[in-house]
Amino acid sequence: MVKFIAHRGNTDGAQPEFENTQEYMLHALSENCGVEVDLILHNEKLYYGHDEPGELADMYLITNPDVICHAKTLETMTELMDRHVHCFWHQADHITLTNYGYIWCYPGYHPVHEKAIWLDLHNQSVPVKDLDKIYAICGDDRKVLK
Repeated sequence: MVKFIAHRGNTDGAQPEFENTQEYMLHALSENCGVEVDLILHNEKLYYGHDEPGELADMYLITNPDVICHAKTLETMTELMDRHVHCFWHQADHITLTNYGYIWCYPGYHPVHEKAIWLDLHNQSVPVKDLDKIYAICGDDRKVLK
């Protein structure tokens, strides 16, 4: 069965006030979801955050096998790779590869591959017939799989 990855910790719709916080991500993990988290390197420390540093990142959490880290800067990406954290960085690419060889897909791009992760942030229709042939869907609402 295809895995659900909670975008910034979201499992039941976008909740910007809770996104990229440790408690929120731990809740998603406790519900057997994977988690995608945004990270920023600031003053040589890693922080959760999309545009600005938030909480100090916990290495135990970001090295969890069910967590994929979205590096928000190139410097963050190199730091995460040095720490052997599953991560990716992209700008406006249709797809990018994580450092563990997974295909991270921009919304609307659905390559069929056992390591493909389709990004669905607006509960748009995804090709249901191919869900058994991909690794995961990352989104804000796990209902996308129902």
